[in-house]
Amino acid sequence: MQDDIFVPANLAVKANQPVTVAVSNDGKTTHNWALCQSATDCSQFIAEGDLIRPGDKGTLTFTVSQPGTYRIVCEPHVGKGMVGTLVVQ
Repeated sequence: MQDDIFVPANLAVKANQPVTVAVSNDGKTTHNWALCQSATDCSQFIAEGDLIRPGDKGTLTFTVSQPGTYRIVCEPHVGKGMVGTLVVQ
């Protein structure tokens, strides 16, 4: 994670397989990695990581059962365009 972007911003995984995302905050502000319940609905999360301070790292493990396209967001910075895409095949 960097300030206002995910690197990479687009990921692909297989359905019904555990996924572990390793996050590293290379930015100057606090960030997190959260997986919305769909590509357009972030009212709830399939997975929601802790807030990570600058220079810190973390992991988030989850499983998505339904194939499709999902939105990834940084909750504090979604309004600044810090979003990505997870394609589940």
